[in-house]
Amino acid sequence: MRGKGWTVIEASKEADVAIAVPAQADDIVISADSDMLAYETIKTLWRPVSGGQVLVYSIPALLQSLGITRTQLTALAVVSRNDYNRNIASLGPATNYGIIKDIPGTDPRAIGSAYLLEDRVRSKNKDMEKFHNALSVFVDRQQTKVVDSGSQSDIQVRYERLSARFDDVCAKHKESKKSQ
Repeated sequence: MRGKGWTVIEASKEADVAIAVPAQADDIVISADSDMLAYETIKTLWRPVSGGQVLVYSIPALLQSLGITRTQLTALAVVSRNDYNRNIASLGPATNYGIIKDIPGTDPRAIGSAYLLEDRVRSKNKDMEKFHNALSVFVDRQQTKVVDSGSQSDIQVRYERLSARFDDVCAKHKESKKSQ
């Protein structure tokens, strides 16, 4: 991939923060992990899906369509199920979106705190969830250690699949540039 002129980040910890922190406004981030939407530095996300297709998210266009701010999107990612916390039972992304979009603010922590005080949330928050892990990663950008997820052969298989998908994404990118 590097030989094709792409920046590849190999992370000793979970890759989210290692990718998000140095991201520039004109960078394209390729990730199947929707958690990447939580980071304010990410402006364009290419999300590979089945069949070699890629969903392209322009975050400014997404925010305009949803009628929320970048900070509210980060807060929504914090309180909805992610790699670091689960959502409060029976409060999924659609319900959380409805609550978060009505909470103004410029600090995701403050929006999250206001969310926790909302009546629908308080009545269902039996575990007294405060979203510490997600706030630590998405807002404070504190990485967590990667857990070894398999043998070397498993890693090789995953690498080969990723490499093939990457080649598909590159080809689709070239096609889209030609048609512009």
